[in-house]
Amino acid sequence: MKRLITLTLMLGTLFPGVYSEETGWNYKQTTLQSFYMFFNGGDITIDGEALESEDVIGAFTADGVCVGWTYANMDGNNYITVPTVGDDGSDYSGNYLSSGDIPTFRVFDASSGDDSTPSTQNGVLPLALLGEWSGGADGSFSNNAIYIYDGAASASNSYACFDQEACNFGDYHWLHVSEFNGDTSYGETGGDVITDDGSCLSNDCNGDCGGTAVIDDCDVCGGGNADDLGCGCFEDAPSGCVILVDQY
Repeated sequence: MKRLITLTLMLGTLFPGVYSEETGWNYKQTTLQSFYMFFNGGDITIDGEALESEDVIGAFTADGVCVGWTYANMDGNNYITVPTVGDDGSDYSGNYLSSGDIPTFRVFDASSGDDSTPSTQNGVLPLALLGEWSGGADGSFSNNAIYIYDGAASASNSYACFDQEACNFGDYHWLHVSEFNGDTSYGETGGDVITDDGSCLSNDCNGDCGGTAVIDDCDVCGGGNADDLGCGCFEDAPSGCVILVDQY
């Protein structure tokens, strides 16, 4: 791990800007860094599925400023290590982590993102940490600290909103792209998103913005499988059909 830290610091000297083309996340290397290690043996999931190597995990301040990211590539021990940077007094690091700050983590689902992701954060999901850091630590930033996460971490797909002021937010989770003290900020809010021209970024199967109706197993919108009485869709109730029971 010492070799990893040394290599990262060397790369930071040669290449001070670290930019993700897939997500738009970017930060500059500083002399203060912490490392957060996640075991990817099925413990980190998106919609119940393990991460793919094209997915990206990012670390952010409470103000939504990116302070580190990495692809979901595992090392030889099945760990994914996310480097983070802190404020070392550089003219560009004022919005980065300070000692004691706890970063939040998000994951980019490459299968649901697209070319608009850098400006919309489409495919970017909050990563819920359900376990704990090694040694009972809280994961607060400290120079050269190495944290190993123990437990499950999960994300589920949601939409994103580019213009916070042009959206109507309800009870759901959304991300929006904005600015914080000169840095790009990826803020969290909630909501059914309606753009300023009245269109909707998320319709249910009835065409209702932010609605909850879904197609059931009988291909009926909002049907709740009521057309399957036990013998199949649109068939008579069990008294009018033969139900085969496995014999053991």
